[in-house]
This record gives sequence, C-alpha cells and structure tokens, in this order.
Amino acid sequence: MTDLAIAAVGTIKLPPDIRRHRRVREALASVKRLTDFIDGRVLGTSNDDGPVTQLYAWKKNVQPHADRTGFVYFAPLVIPRGGSLVCAEDASDVLLKVGGVYRLNDFITHGTYENGSVVCLFRGPYPAPNDSEALAEMQAGADRLAVAAPDQPRVSPGFRIVGRGECYASELHEDGRHSVLMSIAQAKREGMEIARCAHCGRRAVDLDHHYPWEQSGNRCERH
Repeated sequence: MTDLAIAAVGTIKLPPDIRRHRRVREALASVKRLTDFIDGRVLGTSNDDGPVTQLYAWKKNVQPHADRTGFVYFAPLVIPRGGSLVCAEDASDVLLKVGGVYRLNDFITHGTYENGSVVCLFRGPYPAPNDSEALAEMQAGADRLAVAAPDQPRVSPGFRIVGRGECYASELHEDGRHSVLMSIAQAKREGMEIARCAHCGRRAVDLDHHYPWEQSGNRCERH
C-alpha cells in the first residue's frame, strides 16, 4: 500500500560479509564522527539531480522528523544487535531486516529506535512510488559493491574519509577552483594539485574550511 509512511517492498541479494566491506566501514566511521548538536544524527545524501543509489547511515535513535523530499528507498546493510525499529506518526512501524528494501514517504514524520548505528543502501527521492525501478537499481548498487566497481555506492562527498591511495585534489575551472576526493594516481595523471598538510607537506586528510583557496588548516593523519 502506498499510503503508508513506511512499507517493506522486497529484498535484494547482498555481497557476503557486507559489514566488513570497505565502503560500509567508511560509512560507519563517518557516522560515528557526527556531532549531534551540529550535524544531527544522519549522514546527508546527494540527490539534487534525481534518484541516486548511495550509502546512507544514521546514529542510534533518530528523533522524529520529516524532510519532505518525496518517496525514498533504503536497504539495511548493517543493523545493531537488538534490531532497528522505524516508527512513523501513522503507526506504520517496521522492524528492519538486513537485505530488505523499504519505501518511506518522507513527508510523514518518522524516527528510529536502536542500540547502535545503521548503514543502508539508499535511493531517492521519487515524486511518487516506483518500487520496480528502485528494487532493480538497489540490486544493481549491491552488485557494484560486490565487485568493488569504480562507481560503487558510497556516502555523499561531504562525509567521505580519505582511504589508502586517495587524496584531495583541486583544479581550476572557468567558474573557480574545485576540489574532489579521488585516487592519487588519477590526480597525478590529470595534473591536479594534491592537497598537502600545512605542517609537513604530506597528503592532507582533513582540509582547511576554505580549501582550496586557503590551505593553512590542511592536516595529515599525523597532525
């Protein structure tokens, strides 16, 4: 039924040992760093250009809210011991299962109860329910995770953590200088400027708030 705030709409096949997947561990580490009073308890998603399949996570016990974006779909990859319950004001509560796919009407107030962080595949928003497309795209995203494809789902750019072989790099465009997280090999191949620690010149993993225009706040893992 599409009039429910949240409903189970199907299942997808997940890679084995999904909890240890590199991108899932990144999501868990990223959500752990959230500051409740500044960032909230949920990793944001990139969906300005329409539905995108990506990773999404939240810390335990998300307070009731309504983002009012449309209909979104999510499939839990990691659920804490004891389970995770999504509750909505219309009483269409759902106890989540790993690999299940759920459709959420984001206009209806909802929140969660659990003892730890949850990581999901996420896709949306849609202006209206589209279960068949969402299920197919979510399975395709899980399949890309399984083979570590270059375009495998990942948390939004603002929540990514620099991994081995990655760097922040920037290049000049007509509308200004842009910075991105990318492989070191690609940055060198494209002649981009790799962000360096302001103290020692090593690869920066934490950027100055005004990077790439200001680099004095850039820091490496050591600093």
